[in-house]
Amino acid sequence: MRPLHYAAWQGKAEPMKMLLKSGSSVNGQSDEGQIPLHLSAQHGHYDVSEMLLQHQSNPCIVDNAGKTPLDLACEFGRVGVSNSQAFTTSSAFTLQLCWCQMDFGALASRASRSPFHSPG
Repeated sequence: MRPLHYAAWQGKAEPMKMLLKSGSSVNGQSDEGQIPLHLSAQHGHYDVSEMLLQHQSNPCIVDNAGKTPLDLACEFGRVGVSNSQAFTTSSAFTLQLCWCQMDFGALASRASRSPFHSPG
C-alpha cells in the first residue's frame, strides 16, 4: 500500500499534508484501482476526503469493482463524506452527476433512489 493510500485509509490528516506537499499523486491507483479518495470516503474520513478533493483528487475515478469514491461513501453509510460540499462542488463530480442524469439514473439503486434522494 502506498503511503498516501495508507494515510487516507487511516484518516491521518497531518501525514497526508506532508505527503501532498512532497508531491504524492492524489490520483495514483492501487492494484485494486483505488485512489486515496476511495479509501478516505469508504472509511468516513471527512477531513482527509476534503483535503484530497482540494488537491484535485478526481472523484470520478472508478476502482476495479467499478465504484467511485462517492459510491463507497454511500455504500458504507458515510453520510458526512457523501454530503461533503467538496464533493458536491467538485467540477469532476458535477460532470459525473450530469452524465448520470443523462443516463437516466446511473446512480439509482434498485429502489430507484440515488444518494441524493432524502430517505423516506
